[in-house]
Amino acid sequence: MLDLEFDTIKHRDMKQTISVRFYARKERSTQSGLTPIVMRIAVGDQRLNIGTKLYVNPDDWSMEDGKVKTKTREAKKINEALDGFRHMAFDYQRELMHEGRPITLDNMKAKWYNLSLEKKVMLMEVFAQHNQQMKALVNKVFAPLTLERYETSFRHTQAFMKWKYKIDDIDVSELKYEFIADYEFWLKSVRNCDHNTSMKYLSNFKKIVHICIKNGWLNRDPFVGFKLAKREIEKTFLVEDELSRIINKDFLMQRTAQVRDIFIFCCYTGLAYADVEKLTREAITIGIDGEKWIWTSRQKTDSATRVPLLGIKRIHNVW
Repeated sequence: MLDLEFDTIKHRDMKQTISVRFYARKERSTQSGLTPIVMRIAVGDQRLNIGTKLYVNPDDWSMEDGKVKTKTREAKKINEALDGFRHMAFDYQRELMHEGRPITLDNMKAKWYNLSLEKKVMLMEVFAQHNQQMKALVNKVFAPLTLERYETSFRHTQAFMKWKYKIDDIDVSELKYEFIADYEFWLKSVRNCDHNTSMKYLSNFKKIVHICIKNGWLNRDPFVGFKLAKREIEKTFLVEDELSRIINKDFLMQRTAQVRDIFIFCCYTGLAYADVEKLTREAITIGIDGEKWIWTSRQKTDSATRVPLLGIKRIHNVW
């Protein structure tokens, strides 16, 4: 391999300098024996080779001067073109400095090929980071079930993108209203979620979108115009006779009987299963009335709760 090289030009008054070098690559000679001239931009120990689409007879090339050494009209045109490439490289360096951007090979390459200088922020990377931070705060700020919902939402979001766009991730700047509408359709059709469950997943996703907006990665909220409202559901409840039949039901399996007892306890105290699950004996205390009370905090709202611990007969008397 024969590289016919030339001298180095640097702007030494800058903290990070670039060097511009040209060389002719004989191993890539054309059938007529001409060799292509390549410009190399170096930033530190990194190199960027750029083809000039110029060719030279290797015998006419000066390694010392970095140009064609003959005095022909064609040689003059090539040398002028090389000067233009050199000045363009340093013009881009000055532009980066004026914009306050670091002089890196990637930024020089972006300038040369007119690529975006802004680093893409990927949706699922933001989502993953959010969930990782939430995981570190479980049982401190967030409940385990909250983390579980966001992890499920993460998986649903990724599955939707594979179904709709055949991709694993997307630049957050590309999020549009259409993405949200199609996501809702996928949840209800492919995942077979009911309306309220779909709204819960979209509400989780909206938090991630707002993180992107607050950080300036997304200019417009794709949820604008989208109705994120749950439907009212008429909840049925057990009457006293139904509850009594459950209490008096004999179960062959001890485990089933225990589940029944926990359910009845939830019915009479108004506590959710998650709140009952974390109950300890220390949560039972004597109130100012001399009776036993449950002093705890709701897992969902983290609000203090005081519940009188009455016997079933006393509750029926109240009814």
